Amino acid sequence: MRNSCEVLLVEVKSLSNYDWLVFRVGLRQKIRLKRALIYIQTKFNLPVRFHLAAVTKGEEIEILADFLS
Repeated sequence: MRNSCEVLLVEVKSLSNYDWLVFRVGLRQKIRLKRALIYIQTKFNLPVRFHLAAVTKGEEIEILADFLS
């Protein structure tokens, strides 16, 4: 049986409310994160998934799975 491994990258943002989530990750940052994802994929030859976690002041956590897909 083959051992299936993958890399999970998580970017965590703190928010005053969820309406600000779109503005917290700008185009430049998305490009940097995408480059990091591609680098990890090629360096380790493993599947890579990227999630975005948003944390509000009320300590609620929202996870956007496969954010860069």
